[in-house]
Amino acid sequence: MKPSLLLVSLLWVGISFGEFSSHPPLMPPRKAASTPPAQTFIQTKSKALRSERSALGFEAGVLGVRNQTSSDVLGLQLMYGLRAHYLYPLSSRFFLKPSLGYFIKPESEGEISLTQHLIEGGLGIHYAFGRTQGSLWHLGLIQRADLLFSRISVKTSSATTPASFRYRTGMGLGTRFKLNANSDLSFDLEAGLAPFEKTRIQSSFTTGLVFFLD
Repeated sequence: MKPSLLLVSLLWVGISFGEFSSHPPLMPPRKAASTPPAQTFIQTKSKALRSERSALGFEAGVLGVRNQTSSDVLGLQLMYGLRAHYLYPLSSRFFLKPSLGYFIKPESEGEISLTQHLIEGGLGIHYAFGRTQGSLWHLGLIQRADLLFSRISVKTSSATTPASFRYRTGMGLGTRFKLNANSDLSFDLEAGLAPFEKTRIQSSFTTGLVFFLD
């Protein structure tokens, strides 16, 4: 081999070796950094007003009916009973108040006893016009349907009169006072009339407890 050719070959090998050694070996690929945990945010919910909470209520009271046959107080015939209702909020001010009640009036004279029964179903829409930290005042329009019948007893025999139905409408005024976070003391006053019963005036006063469901 010629010296010049040998020299060129040595130079080429040396250059190739230098280029190979100048590049460091490839490093293994780095693992991608794990995604940091998503930052959690605690959302604070504002405390609901008492007029915005659904609830069940149980009340006892008196129902007064004005008629021309008999009267107990101020020309009203009084019936005593119980009423249960449900509070369903529509907004921060308005709520529905469906109810179911049962009232009786026992009377007796000698060997004759008469017990009048009234079963009522009602629906009212109420507006909370006054609200404080511990109380609530509301005014509402109320519709009620009554089922009435009487039971007559004479000595050992008795009979029940045919049932009759009555519709009445009126206005209601109520207030609730806070007892604790989950209950209120309630007072309800109602006045109305039965338009298909010769404008018979009717009123009621009930008081009881309200228990919140949420």
